[in-house]
Amino acid sequence: MSLARYSCTIFQSLASRVAFLYAVDMDNSLLISTAAVVISAVSCLFAFFQARAAKKSNKIACEARKTAIEANGLAKDANKISADANMLSERALAVSQDQTVNQFAFRLDKEISAIVVTNKSAAPANKLMVVVRIGDQTIANCGENNLPPFGEVALDGQSVLKKIAEDQASIDRINSQQGFFFVGTGKVQGEIFLRWYSELGVLHTDFIQQTFN
Repeated sequence: MSLARYSCTIFQSLASRVAFLYAVDMDNSLLISTAAVVISAVSCLFAFFQARAAKKSNKIACEARKTAIEANGLAKDANKISADANMLSERALAVSQDQTVNQFAFRLDKEISAIVVTNKSAAPANKLMVVVRIGDQTIANCGENNLPPFGEVALDGQSVLKKIAEDQASIDRINSQQGFFFVGTGKVQGEIFLRWYSELGVLHTDFIQQTFN
């Protein structure tokens, strides 16, 4: 019990006793009224301290609720961090165990106007993405969900054949001039970007420079 509440209890008890004594011994209505006023005042004071204590208790309860909410939020963040750490650990383990080596070969098949990509390894290449660029232009791209060992996938090669023809035309113009002769055939230098996943789900990328003629 707080000091204020204890004091109010004592005052209320004393006032009640005073009123009782005056009422019995003196039978004076004025004294009785005065005693009643004293009792009422003490009761009001007691009610004030009770309300103040209740307000303080409510404030403490609100702060406790806020602290609990923040604690729950921190717990959720901790669980997420733990889950992320486990995922990174599993990925690191998969990378360390992945000894897969994929090699790819490329050729221009003029009969079907296609760039043929061959998986030259005994392991599949999953979710394979191939992009072929010449200069600052992307001239062919494709995606293959699963390229099996020694399997092939074809990209549209018409743009490459067109650029080879343009280069050949330049050579022919040079050779058509008197006193000039250039030995060679049309060709074009391309860049091939590859992205795929191994059997263990590890991401791999590669970049190859390829001459098409």
